[in-house]
Amino acid sequence: MFSTKNVNQFKLTTNSSLSIFTAFLCLFYVLTFSSCKTELDEVIGTWDLVEWNVTGCPDSSDNFNLAFGSNGCLGSGSNEICTNITQVFTEAGTYRASGTITLDGDVLISQNNSGMWERVGGALQLCDSDGDCNEDTTVSIVGNRATVSTSLQGCTSVAIYEKAI
Repeated sequence: MFSTKNVNQFKLTTNSSLSIFTAFLCLFYVLTFSSCKTELDEVIGTWDLVEWNVTGCPDSSDNFNLAFGSNGCLGSGSNEICTNITQVFTEAGTYRASGTITLDGDVLISQNNSGMWERVGGALQLCDSDGDCNEDTTVSIVGNRATVSTSLQGCTSVAIYEKAI
């Protein structure tokens, strides 16, 4: 015989099960979709030039190593070489490199270019505003340091950048 007591117990059990199931679904939804933020590429941000080495030149007198101090300068007095070169990479896939290297205030090198960047097979590819991509440039990022290696007039250029905090 079927009694109303059994029906009420069934309703109570069913409602409890549905409530638990609904709570579980809500929790699953919140954990799944709120914690799935897209991680930003490690290159995004501002990078400051801290060291520049040119080696392997056909004329060894063209080789040099500039390791800038925390103030962006090397040396002092009448032989002070300073830099304020930065590279800024955005989420939108653009980059801008700007700044100078000076000797006693006189500009030796001025950098002002921009373009697009993207990951190609895990490697960072930079293309300037004319669409020319630096196929021979490699970028390695470890922590807050980026090493950019490329050929430069028969020499090997290695620039080291630190990510600004």
